[in-house]
Amino acid sequence: MISFLIPTYNYDCTSLVLTLFEQSSTLKKKSGGTFDFEILVADDASPMKEKVACYAALQNMEGCHFFPLTANLGRAKIRNFLAKQSHFDYLVFIDCDAEICTSDFVEKYWTSRMLGDVVCGSLRNPKNCPVGGELRYRYEKEAESHRGVEFRNSRPYAYFTTFNVMFHRSVFDVLQFDERCTEYGYEDALMGVMLEQKGYSVAHIDNPLVHNGIDGNPIYLNKVETSLRVLYRLGEPLQSASALIQMRRRLERWHLLPLVRGLYLLFAYNFRSNLLGRHPSMRILKFYKLGYYIQMEHSLKG
Repeated sequence: MISFLIPTYNYDCTSLVLTLFEQSSTLKKKSGGTFDFEILVADDASPMKEKVACYAALQNMEGCHFFPLTANLGRAKIRNFLAKQSHFDYLVFIDCDAEICTSDFVEKYWTSRMLGDVVCGSLRNPKNCPVGGELRYRYEKEAESHRGVEFRNSRPYAYFTTFNVMFHRSVFDVLQFDERCTEYGYEDALMGVMLEQKGYSVAHIDNPLVHNGIDGNPIYLNKVETSLRVLYRLGEPLQSASALIQMRRRLERWHLLPLVRGLYLLFAYNFRSNLLGRHPSMRILKFYKLGYYIQMEHSLKG
């Protein structure tokens, strides 16, 4: 029995819900009633009310429930909230900007439920890059090399994601998402670290969703900067699992932090101009993130 849990914010996920409902209803009939489901959608106090007004109709669909929150909970707490409202043993978290692209998405999760304590689906990018969204799109395209099932299963905790994942309730009740994660970034990486520390098994399968939420360049760059502030604030054990922090520590051992910080300050405007343009460089993005973190850390430590 599966609970599908979808947190939303300024996004209309009606199509996603309808497809989940159709596939789940078909599987319920096919199983003779041994499979059951529910679909829970919680809106995290979206200011753009027209984006979520349609969700009220969900209440008329069997097994579907909509929770319009009046106060913003943040990325981790809203997922914990949805889990508390759910009733079944398997919890599938899906981001609201996902699109189902296979006819057996629900069935694939159901038949794979015994593969691990946690089962991670997969992510596909849209076929075309939206104009003005080149930075996020290129970043996601470069990440495709790490999204094959074999590669992810070779490092199961490092490639954990909340975009498309199924927990057994007994596991989620022990861990839950760290509610310090109120802003964009790292709630999934931190969960991966905790799963490894507790010794829970994570299995990755080829059960894709298309990621349609390709942000515009300024929005995504702001999210990148926000995520780096979150990384600094959360501290250990997350930082030791971060490739960026590992590089920062190597630079410190080599006494190169002042040089990298100086280069960042000197060229930050040029870097941003590239990243916000039509042809952003992923090498520049990597250096920008490193320099931004080192400068932020320097400023906060004063």
